[in-house]
Amino acid sequence: MAGKNLKMISTQKNLERLYLHFSGNSITMETIKNLTSNFHTFHNIRSFGMEFLNSRMSEAEVVLFAEALPQLKALERLHFKVIQYPNVSEGCIYYLMSTICKLPNLKHFEVYFRRLDTSEEMVQELINRIKLLENIQCEHSKQSLYFYRKYNMSQTLE
Repeated sequence: MAGKNLKMISTQKNLERLYLHFSGNSITMETIKNLTSNFHTFHNIRSFGMEFLNSRMSEAEVVLFAEALPQLKALERLHFKVIQYPNVSEGCIYYLMSTICKLPNLKHFEVYFRRLDTSEEMVQELINRIKLLENIQCEHSKQSLYFYRKYNMSQTLE
């Protein structure tokens, strides 16, 4: 079902905003490939979001998503949320965040991972590495990480 919907979405060449929500479904490599293989056709996407709630997304899918993000040339806003168990590794989270930081037009993003079962030392090491990247704020609790960059107050939201 998701594959057919993603193919239909990819035919919409003038989309400016797209938000996808997956809940309780396993996210396969094929699903992410179907979506990301069409990123190059989304010339006008300025705001994009994906939420995975208990969707069993593996590191391979997160990496594939990260590798495809630079194809969204007009992207200004990104929302990415993963709530699942087991969680993706610190290295995978770092890779995603370092890719996001390189997107030239991205002004605002929110990236959230929940249900981490990683030691506090590993989480702190990851946070310290990510803080070395450009203009990223981080909040964390015992089982979650939230990274973000917000617009300056002088900029207007559309």
